Amino acid sequence: MALPVVGTTVTATANNASSITLPSMTVSGTDKMLLAGASTNDDASNAVTGATWNTSESFTSIGSQSAGSYFAVDAWRLLAPTNTTSTVAISYGSTVDSIAASATLLTGVDQTTPIGNIQNSVNGTGTSISQTVTGATADTLIVDVVGVDGDGTATAFVPGASQTGIVDIITGGSYPQNLLVSHQDGADGGVMTFSWTNSDVYLGLAFAINGAGGGGGGATIPIFRHHHVQQGTA
Repeated sequence: MALPVVGTTVTATANNASSITLPSMTVSGTDKMLLAGASTNDDASNAVTGATWNTSESFTSIGSQSAGSYFAVDAWRLLAPTNTTSTVAISYGSTVDSIAASATLLTGVDQTTPIGNIQNSVNGTGTSISQTVTGATADTLIVDVVGVDGDGTATAFVPGASQTGIVDIITGGSYPQNLLVSHQDGADGGVMTFSWTNSDVYLGLAFAINGAGGGGGGATIPIFRHHHVQQGTA
């Protein structure tokens, strides 16, 4: 089995928009998966209507979580995206106040069962979040996608000791949103945490990603060996 590798991560933010297009990225390799996440501030009725790669290749939802009617976090995946240089775009039902979004390329991901166990969505108010993905083993990579309704006050985000952070961005505007993404080896137990200063509302999703040829239980682990981050503003 080929050693899984993560390539480029791109990020972007937008305010008063009905869609967001991330900076261009190059997709290549085998057993590929694009992972996208977004933290959005606005009424829950303005839900995500779709996420695409290269204008026409549609993502599949991994999970979504909302807090009341004003704040949501979403995660999506796209298997076998076309090898090309293009963009990820996320669209909404109507104009939303603010969006923080990211996309990451992974290779060496199981193309039949890419996503393993998923943590039931977590929401609350405070200065930390903890999520546990049950059944985590050395054969899985655990990823969390977290949003904090920061209003510009929640700062100094710190991932758990066993985690590697790959996204930490905040929107501008009147309703700032933080988006955080990190990962850890499933052998570390499957508990994903973030802490920060100043109490605020948070939402989180966490899930396992299976390696090529596996689907869990003996699969190769997709490992983030390096990352290159590009951020843009829509």
